[in-house]
Amino acid sequence: MPNFICQCTSPVPANRKDCPACGRDCGFPNVRLAAAPEEVAALEIRVADAYASTAARNCSAQLDEFGNSVSHSHAVIARSLKVVDDLTHSDRNYYTSYQAQVQAGSRDPEDNNWDKVRTQYESALYPNFQEKIIFACLTLSEEGMSGYGGFSILLKDEMIGHRASLFEENPHSFIDRHNILMNKPIPPGYRAVWDTKSDLAKAKLHHKISPNTTIVDHPKILQTDNGGTGDSDFIEVHIYGSLNRQAISKVIGRKPKTNEDRIIWRRVKKTLVSIGAEVVEL
Repeated sequence: MPNFICQCTSPVPANRKDCPACGRDCGFPNVRLAAAPEEVAALEIRVADAYASTAARNCSAQLDEFGNSVSHSHAVIARSLKVVDDLTHSDRNYYTSYQAQVQAGSRDPEDNNWDKVRTQYESALYPNFQEKIIFACLTLSEEGMSGYGGFSILLKDEMIGHRASLFEENPHSFIDRHNILMNKPIPPGYRAVWDTKSDLAKAKLHHKISPNTTIVDHPKILQTDNGGTGDSDFIEVHIYGSLNRQAISKVIGRKPKTNEDRIIWRRVKKTLVSIGAEVVEL
């Protein structure tokens, strides 16, 4: 990706949010990357191909309806009750990226196939600023992927949309599916800015659309939850920076089984209501 040119005419490195010459804010690097001309053009070609495919199958109108649904989708993070409790405790508590947690020593990578290579594929996506990116999921059901935790944190669009970009799928799956070597850049056409998330969804998922597809089918087309942390399929939301509890719109979870966790859950629900967030107990 070429350097961004600041208002002062100085080049801004792709990983920088501010201009190193004049200090002006030049926008979120992940959003600039998704909005780059080559990314936009490549995605437009994929969308055109999606419409050619659905036209041949007499379901272009259904693809339009699916895209309209996705334009009203939200970002959600599925985590454990402990993480939700920590985040909702105070405005001064923050949800930060996996890479930032590892660097700070507050979290260790798990001994699984994904965390062993996570640094490589995240740095391929966001060279030299991967520690700034929080990963979420695009949802129409308002629930996250169960393999990441039993409590879904739905985020307010106004708190994240301006600093969020979208990516086709789990980067680990994407790199494996496309046989991308780690010394090669991610090909264009698989990212989108928040306002064009429906284009990415149509480009990716048009093959799941049929003449019989209705609005009821859209949530499961957008998300496929297979339980594991690397086994499910969804469009990722990549958010620059950290979050505090003021970014929470709603938390959805099932009543915990143990008495200790039920006490924590009651405290979390009370706190969420006090800050104006919605709570749904399944």
